[in-house]
Amino acid sequence: KRIMERRISSESKSRRLMTDDHEEDEVETEDGGLRVQVISDRSQRRSKSDSEYQPVEGDEITDGEMDFVLGEEAVDEVTVVPKLEFMAESSKPWVRRLRCILTSTIVPDCCLISKLCEGRQSFQLLKFTAATLLSVLVLHPLVRAVRWENDPNFTIGDFFLYDLHHVVLDIVSFFLLGRLYHTGRDFDRLLPYILPAAVGMLFPSWTNDFRFLQHSLSMYEVMCRWPWETFMFYILLLCVVALIVFLHVKYAIQTKSVIRRLFELALSVSLFILPSATNPNFHLHHWYVAWLLGVHANAPTWWSATAQAFAWGAYINGIAVYGRDPILTCAYSFYVSTDIRCSYMSCYTHTDQNTNQTIYNDMDKPNWRNCSAAGNYIP
Repeated sequence: KRIMERRISSESKSRRLMTDDHEEDEVETEDGGLRVQVISDRSQRRSKSDSEYQPVEGDEITDGEMDFVLGEEAVDEVTVVPKLEFMAESSKPWVRRLRCILTSTIVPDCCLISKLCEGRQSFQLLKFTAATLLSVLVLHPLVRAVRWENDPNFTIGDFFLYDLHHVVLDIVSFFLLGRLYHTGRDFDRLLPYILPAAVGMLFPSWTNDFRFLQHSLSMYEVMCRWPWETFMFYILLLCVVALIVFLHVKYAIQTKSVIRRLFELALSVSLFILPSATNPNFHLHHWYVAWLLGVHANAPTWWSATAQAFAWGAYINGIAVYGRDPILTCAYSFYVSTDIRCSYMSCYTHTDQNTNQTIYNDMDKPNWRNCSAAGNYIP
């Protein structure tokens, strides 16, 4: 009897705590356990006093989740939806309903398909993968219908034949590094995910209608072909990126996670930028830039989630419109073709008179220092 009274008392305190902390926080009972849905920032999920919440040994507070201890039973699921601050303080019923619509998942966790997945995170990954591939199937013909710039030789068949396995690896890595496995960070929410991602999918193709933006991001293009309007556009774009970076730095300082964030950034640059950056054929495709920036926009705030969704939309634009081209462009294809001795490379060989062996000629590399590009090839 005393144990039951203690549990009831603890549950009542938790209900009061959640109600006082935010009027839209919900507490409900499912299958004998307690499931808490919190629409709030981490700073707003603190207890009123030590008597109402006491972390026990083994509890871990992460960026996206927090365990509440209720007597002898612990809440094992906390849903954290990045708060829409421009709607958070309104008490109007229609605003609250609109906020509920914008932040609710399109495919709920209780659907039949979720039963085929082992755990909530697996289902979130499945939804993220399905949303990405469906977006590719929609965007590919849409860009051609609007007559935006695209690769006319690239087809959906080519995507599934040559790019699909690479894209799936990108999806999994983005899901893990981008912290999309946290409870409540399902990508099938209108805000802060679907709508910003849709803008990111269309923005790169729309900007290509401007002639001064019909240039790529490579050393050769920057040093030899960029007009002044292109420099001005990218300076403005860098200012926006700098603002987002500043917000993430501020958040990292507030949460005392600066060292971890810097380690993640240094590791990404060391693995994904430095090994290829010295090659003259290095080309920062916008799908690659979007993927790199998006994985680091993983703070549990609405502005970080919005930036992450926009970046993923830009990634989808790159792979759907042009294909997932390698960042080393022709240098990569030359290496693969010569390494496996493709027959079409025979015209690029000569016979060594001393050893009587067939040797491939060196590849003509573009030189941004004197703006020379062999065969009019521009990386």
